[in-house]
Amino acid sequence: MEVVVWLEQKLHGSWHRITRALFLIAARDPTNTRSALVNPLEPADERERSILAGGESRKTARMKLQAQHVSKVIPNEEEQRIIHNLYTNTVDVKEGSLTRRVLPPSTEWMSNCTLSNVIFSHPEDRNLHNTVFGGFIMRNASELAFILGFRFSRYRPMMKSISDINFQRPIAVNSLIQMHAHVVFTQLQYMQIIVYVETYDPINGRSDTTNTFHFTFQVPEIVREVLPLTYHEAMMYIDGRRHFQDVLEKDLNDSMNTDIPELMSKL
Repeated sequence: MEVVVWLEQKLHGSWHRITRALFLIAARDPTNTRSALVNPLEPADERERSILAGGESRKTARMKLQAQHVSKVIPNEEEQRIIHNLYTNTVDVKEGSLTRRVLPPSTEWMSNCTLSNVIFSHPEDRNLHNTVFGGFIMRNASELAFILGFRFSRYRPMMKSISDINFQRPIAVNSLIQMHAHVVFTQLQYMQIIVYVETYDPINGRSDTTNTFHFTFQVPEIVREVLPLTYHEAMMYIDGRRHFQDVLEKDLNDSMNTDIPELMSKL
């Protein structure tokens, strides 16, 4: 199920859109041992048909993005050109050496734009299924991303968007939780920060990624450009760029859509 939540505030007699949240929820049976069927929706009017069509288009776009992820498909021609330009801008072609990398003005290596922490969860952080509550993970991830954005830009960043929060597997209570935040893409006053959440087993030394968060922050001044130093970082750069472009596209579609929704005004 995709659940859409619109948040609006009434100001001077009219409703103003504050934000929108999309939740992708998997239905489970009462024993939480297997999946459960969800009744199909039948729209009753044009407004509901428009809302339903939006969910279907987002499902198609979500499947397309997953199929074209950088871990599965080679970046397209434009993205390959961007990677090559980033590389040529950081080498001195006059010296004839491809091993020496030079950092251009107003830029920073991506490897220097990271921040990590370790959290120990407690029983009060659990949910109904006796695993760590997702909101606890989200709050700590957003705080780590905010601190990294503050340190990188030297301004208190404003949250612009949170996209593609993936809960890949549950986290057991009393786990050691490691979070790694990276500034992976910047443009003008915007920063794209990704946070990887891992559980660490101190006995066997194994780490498993459980969550991935993508944050878009905005600050008053133009921020430094982040440059990848390795091919691995270049793929993180391309992935962050894609998420940033997706945020801009969604904002444009929301600003052009005047029909959906005025739910609060109907209450």
